[in-house]
Amino acid sequence: MTGIFEVKVRRIGNAKGVIIPKEILDEANAKEGENIKLMIPIAKSKRMKAFNELLGLYPDAKPFKREYEDRY
Repeated sequence: MTGIFEVKVRRIGNAKGVIIPKEILDEANAKEGENIKLMIPIAKSKRMKAFNELLGLYPDAKPFKREYEDRY
């Protein structure tokens, strides 16, 4: 059953979450209380914007300038 499946994001207390179908958990051999890794696709434009902000490459950024020159 591996592949893409669709689930609905739901409010759980003060957070949001999804319910993973039992068949998927059985196939992954996941047990209650274990940590699992999920991959959520993010649009390339949003991903690149976040990456550029992380690197300080956003539109209004000034070029990087060292405070002190390296000794070597």
